Order: sequence, then structure tokens, then C-alpha cells
Amino acid sequence: MMYKLAVNQEEGVFKVAVGIFEYSLFELIFELIEKKTKTMTRISKLMI
Repeated sequence: MMYKLAVNQEEGVFKVAVGIFEYSLFELIFELIEKKTKTMTRISKLMI
């Protein structure tokens, strides 16, 4: 019984870690896209 509980806890911690990782990865990608679009608009404004 105790073993099963420990496994479940580890699984929960793992899921939380993966969730945080995915969230920060998403934030990073979003930031990169935002910066890219800002530079793109800046470049296009220079072109015009």
C-alpha cells in the first residue's frame, strides 16, 4: 500500500514538473514570436 502511494506521489510530482516545463517553454516560444513580429514590423516600416 505504501509503495503504491509513493509511486502515485512521484507521478504527481513528475506531472507538475512537466506542466511547469511545458508552460515555460510556451512562454519562451511566445516571447520569441512576439520579438520576431516586432522586428518584422520595424523592418517593414523602414522599407516603406
